[in-house]
Amino acid sequence: MLLASDCDINEVDRFRRTALYVACLLGKKEVVNVLLKNNADHSLCDENGQSPLLVASREGYDSIVKALLQNHADINQCDVKGNSPLLVASLGSNLSIVQTLSNNMTDFSKVNNLGQTPVFVASMKGRENVVKYLLSVHSEYISKPDNEDRSPLFIACKEGYPEVVKILLSNKADVSQLDWNKRSPLLIASAEEYEDIVIMLIKNNAKINQCDEEGRTPLFIASDKGRTRTAKILVNSGADLNATDHRKCSPLYAACRRGFLDTVKLLNENRASITQCNKWNSSPLFAACRQGYLDIVKYLVENGSNISYPDYSGTTPLLIASENGHTEIVKFLIRSGAEIDQSDQRKKSPLHASAAGGHTAIVKVPKLKELLKM
Repeated sequence: MLLASDCDINEVDRFRRTALYVACLLGKKEVVNVLLKNNADHSLCDENGQSPLLVASREGYDSIVKALLQNHADINQCDVKGNSPLLVASLGSNLSIVQTLSNNMTDFSKVNNLGQTPVFVASMKGRENVVKYLLSVHSEYISKPDNEDRSPLFIACKEGYPEVVKILLSNKADVSQLDWNKRSPLLIASAEEYEDIVIMLIKNNAKINQCDEEGRTPLFIASDKGRTRTAKILVNSGADLNATDHRKCSPLYAACRRGFLDTVKLLNENRASITQCNKWNSSPLFAACRQGYLDIVKYLVENGSNISYPDYSGTTPLLIASENGHTEIVKFLIRSGAEIDQSDQRKKSPLHASAAGGHTAIVKVPKLKELLKM
């Protein structure tokens, strides 16, 4: 009735959406057919550059997508973010729409403004069937990275989709392809503690000691984040326990400074060095004392750490613990034989440090209190 009264079939609302667009958005197939039959313009986009075909593809309306294509809708028309109908369909789980669009395309090289391909976004969302199908029709994009140099395999590892990882690896994805921070799929999976993915990557010959731009190995990252189960897998697979980052920090040092006792124990039991220092000559014990991890301090001392070993500035574990107000650590170190009057290069002693920091409880520790009377 409205169409018979000479109304503008392509009139837009305040979001620049036409009646055809809204019908496609809401899945009103019969309305779409009527509008197309009356020459509604299927190329008109909303304020975000989204066409009726794109929105129907995104929302999963297969029959509407087919109707638009039969009326010669532009299959390559992208929105303002560079997303094509195929790309937004790949984000979802409607395989039939992906197949319909693919069957009507000749150019599969389009990426969005982030450099993401349909295979990439399907991998990012864990769309196993979509990934499998896309690789069957244009497998050349299996390793095409986005603008951050992240491959489909990398993003599947980061998001934790083992089945997608398996599909990509079976299609010869590069297991050691790095992102722009030189992070490998194994490193990012280790960081997130996706154990099944870590095992899968190692079985597919991932480089177990490959470093990122800061010199951190997968084991270092796992240790730094307290991913003990993943660290165990890496250790048992031959990871270098004493490989250091660019600051000469080891995996054990990283675990100590973060307070992960179980990881510290794992590394030590597998003969990682508990005395290996960083570029400032700070030991794992020093790091634990600075951060206040009493359980780790006790473990390290009980396992042979040098209790009074200073860094390059002459700061000892006792001094740094006093400076940071860690009373129980100070008491433990003194009971364990730490030298209470050992000063740094500026002649600052544990007593000076605790007094300057206003740490009254430490100043009152018996052996330190005795120094006040001297």
